[in-house]
Amino acid sequence: MKGAFDAHGIVPGWEKGLGLDSSVLLGRLGTLPQYVGTGNAPGAGGGWWAVPKSSPDGVDPYAVWVGRIDGKGRPHQVSPDDGRSHMSAVTDGKRVVWVAVGDVPDDPWSHTYDIMSAPVQGGEPKTLFSAPSAVTGVSVDGGTVAWSFREPASGLLRVYYLKDGATVPQRVPISRDYDQASQPAVKNGRIAYIEDGLFDGVYGVRLTMYDTASGTTTALGAPSQPEWISTPVMTSSDVYWLIDTDYTDQDQTTLRRAHLGGPDGAVVTDVIPEKSDRATPAYGLTATDSAVTLTVYPAWGQVFDDPNDSLAKLYQFTPDGVPLGRVSCSVGQQSNAVAGTGSRVLWMDTTTTDTDLVTRNRPVGTCA
Repeated sequence: MKGAFDAHGIVPGWEKGLGLDSSVLLGRLGTLPQYVGTGNAPGAGGGWWAVPKSSPDGVDPYAVWVGRIDGKGRPHQVSPDDGRSHMSAVTDGKRVVWVAVGDVPDDPWSHTYDIMSAPVQGGEPKTLFSAPSAVTGVSVDGGTVAWSFREPASGLLRVYYLKDGATVPQRVPISRDYDQASQPAVKNGRIAYIEDGLFDGVYGVRLTMYDTASGTTTALGAPSQPEWISTPVMTSSDVYWLIDTDYTDQDQTTLRRAHLGGPDGAVVTDVIPEKSDRATPAYGLTATDSAVTLTVYPAWGQVFDDPNDSLAKLYQFTPDGVPLGRVSCSVGQQSNAVAGTGSRVLWMDTTTTDTDLVTRNRPVGTCA
């Protein structure tokens, strides 16, 4: 049997022959190539990663697996095998938080949504909160877990959080009763989220930040009416997001940053303006204190001689928008990137024709 595999080149490291220039952390996730923001995206933090994994044929319900970013040790499953799909996994290196989606008997259109938590080393999972509707965002950092869902009574999206072992969730306050809040990101006790509603009588969308320690709320820039806005990403000193404000261009987006460390409060700048010659059709974003990585999709209507050029690729920049080049030159789709530390990035890669969780510790730069 070994000889048969050897004869066909299926030997240790065979994937390098496909042009894979990254390290596989967990192979054969059993997921199709996914766009940014889907529930099977990986999470990373504190030297650990977490990712939903199905069977190689994609038939089994998702289970949450975790492992070390440095590749040491063996990845292991932390979610129970209970028939539910365990999705939207995030970690801060101490615990893993995810959403368990279950079926409702005799009602194919309804589901249950439980926010679960377990230590990264393994242990009995516990339920933090049972949401009455789909959970639209989960984030964890230190002692704080935040998520958003649609409240049945109002029909509006709201952000809730648990802090320092509390068991009763608190709702993030918003400026008006009929505004919505969703897609939270947590760092150092602060929660950044998307707020949409009426501002001075005009509908708009903006990024807002709530400090769980002081109870203060900070608007991160002025509201606008964008075509699209991304989930925020927080580092120790900044909040980043992507925003598309022009319906008529070739899908270019603005990379926007709110710097939190200045004496004048949050200072918002366009790191890569949508109207600049550096703008790209980016739909995914991850960041550390020293690097920002964008998932760039081809603009609609582009024609390619090489099909590989039609796939999403990762590009890295400094926090001030200076290009550092491609993260990887692999021929597969690169999507759902999440940052480690420094320049390290983890992402879902299809070079091997399966979807694998892979990583690189620095960008390649230029691809031939």
